[in-house]
Amino acid sequence: MKSERRAARAALILALLALTNQCTRSVQGENTQPVVHIGGTVIRGLGTRVDQTVVQQFLGIRYAQAPTGQRRFQQPVSAELPAQVDATRYGARCPQEPLQKRGMSEDCLFLNVFFPERSQPDHLLPVMVYIHGGGFIIGTGDIFEGDVLAAEGHVVVVTFNYRLGALGFLATGDNSSLGNYGLWDQRLALKWVHRHIRHFSGDENRITLAGMSAGAVSASLLSLSPLSRDLFRHVVQLSGSASSPWGRLSSAHALRAAQRLGQRLGCHSKDHNISTQALVTCLRGQRLDRLVTSSHVLFPRQVALSLVDYAWGPVRDGMMVTDLDTATPFAGPLLAGLVNNEGNTLTSWTVPRISRYILDIDELITQRTFHQQQFLPTLLKQAYPDLVQLAYPTKNEVNTDTYTQLPYSQALSSLECAYLDGKDESTGQRVGEREVWDVFGDQAFVLGTVRYLRQFCVYQSSFLYYFDHQTIRPGVVGMGHTDDLAYLFGFNSTIASIVGFDGHVTDLDLRLARDFRQLFYNFIKTGDPNSPDRPTNWPLWPPHTSKGADYLLVSPAPRVLSHLKAYKMALWTEEVPHVLSSPGNASVVWQCLTSNESFSVRCSSCLVVFLLMIMI
Repeated sequence: MKSERRAARAALILALLALTNQCTRSVQGENTQPVVHIGGTVIRGLGTRVDQTVVQQFLGIRYAQAPTGQRRFQQPVSAELPAQVDATRYGARCPQEPLQKRGMSEDCLFLNVFFPERSQPDHLLPVMVYIHGGGFIIGTGDIFEGDVLAAEGHVVVVTFNYRLGALGFLATGDNSSLGNYGLWDQRLALKWVHRHIRHFSGDENRITLAGMSAGAVSASLLSLSPLSRDLFRHVVQLSGSASSPWGRLSSAHALRAAQRLGQRLGCHSKDHNISTQALVTCLRGQRLDRLVTSSHVLFPRQVALSLVDYAWGPVRDGMMVTDLDTATPFAGPLLAGLVNNEGNTLTSWTVPRISRYILDIDELITQRTFHQQQFLPTLLKQAYPDLVQLAYPTKNEVNTDTYTQLPYSQALSSLECAYLDGKDESTGQRVGEREVWDVFGDQAFVLGTVRYLRQFCVYQSSFLYYFDHQTIRPGVVGMGHTDDLAYLFGFNSTIASIVGFDGHVTDLDLRLARDFRQLFYNFIKTGDPNSPDRPTNWPLWPPHTSKGADYLLVSPAPRVLSHLKAYKMALWTEEVPHVLSSPGNASVVWQCLTSNESFSVRCSSCLVVFLLMIMI
């Protein structure tokens, strides 16, 4: 049964990647062809209808020159608009695994615009630019149809593609390949929108930048970069932020990934030494299919440097990716969101996709393999790489010797007691999927959001929601990573189909989605989700502050709570770094009790922090 469930999940995510450019539309087309004039350019789109509103779509508009040939591993170059543009179908998707000859191309930098037909043509509408997620290695803009948002909320929606994997993030730590090309693509798309969106009924002075997961990390980084922060006014970060443990890679890690890719493709000398310039020249000359296939899952199982192969992603460069400690905070409003089962991505797509390389969920869910497969050690190192390096300056990697030594063993014991409910490794007691989901979701998504809000909510008006809902989808527990996008883009959208909502939507889901979207419309228009039209019977959503730490529980019974996951976040943000940085003075004593009891904690700092958080 479990293997069948995993196979179904794997098939689900592969369906996302296997979709051709003929994506299922959420509405039926009409025999109209809207036209937009920009200077001497004529752009022809499509007209569709959502309920009683006509929505105009302009798809596959090129915003950058093809990043091919010598432009591979280079910052994007803006494209001049030709005299005629056929914007009636999506452009090619950016190359990713599994690579498809049809529908994918290295020439993939296209964007899509959706906006409602207006009775007052001179009245410009607020704009939402959406950045898709996918761990910086998969994803595409064309599965997020903006029809419903445009028609119902009277806003303009823009989606787009950006380079992924090695093509988007190859970095050598020097001028040979600076990296962050995917982020530079995003910035150029924003510049295009800022320059031209007025022709599509949009107000360039009222742009909200939104993203999910890797898209949220991107939006967060762009809001902190002086090169892009002036291109939008509001930010939406769903299940990710610049503080996410996987959101920023070190130059050393990025170089290691580039070198491993070069070795796979034969880009090395007899003694395996090669300059970074020669390496990049060699990789630039590789066939696309070999480059994409070889760049997938670089780190072998026994090393397990990451759980989802974070070989590619944003690299700290001081330009697009700044140091969070010294970054100038973004002053515009922030809306952040999380769901109650973020960690299900581990079994819904991550593991089925790469389990043959890194880990297997059936092997993982015993406590013993948490160590054998370096699950918890890897999560800990990802969360606090600098502190782990400080504690073990002579070790290049976390291994089985490391996690049995102080202070690492203390930190791991803390996590085991908190998440594994006192199960005894020596007896091989079974750990359930939900426990695996909880620890992974908290580390990968909740921790980064909480850390980011704590650091920046004093500078910007910030709002946090936590989506807590159980759907009727068979075998699906709670709201998984990306499930809230079905409520945002509508249940007829392609993304809703991908996450399993086809035929599994209730009237309650429809009402909840309508109210959920209203909060977004308010935020896009005013920077405040409460105004101008708060949904009926929903509480006032207070800002998230360092003192109150309030958040909105999105559910059939919405309410305001405070200090999201206070106990476990105190462990991750206070006690674990304290143990790692001061092993000799660590006073934490964790007592895992029997499986019939839960667990108890005695400590001089973690418990105090927890109590203070709930009392303030």
